[in-house]
Amino acid sequence: MAFKENCLDLRNSKVYDLIRELENYGVNVSVHEPVADPIEPNAEYGIMRTLWRVGVLPVADAIVLTVAHQRFVLLPLRDYLAITKGKSYVS
Repeated sequence: MAFKENCLDLRNSKVYDLIRELENYGVNVSVHEPVADPIEPNAEYGIMRTLWRVGVLPVADAIVLTVAHQRFVLLPLRDYLAITKGKSYVS
């Protein structure tokens, strides 16, 4: 959700637009943002963040990484595969 990687700033982020577009297509979107302010997305956009833990983050058909936070870059592939259904592709 942040404007750019490893940045606290949420202003001018296009991630909100992507979330709304996916929701308009009927997609259930779960959002995890490990860097930026946890209150602002909910207060300003009504977007609740989800903790990244197996059993907390819903099992997903797809994962879309919109910002290359160091936290995401350093996660091992098994952590991504643990929260996806069936065959997955990570690029």
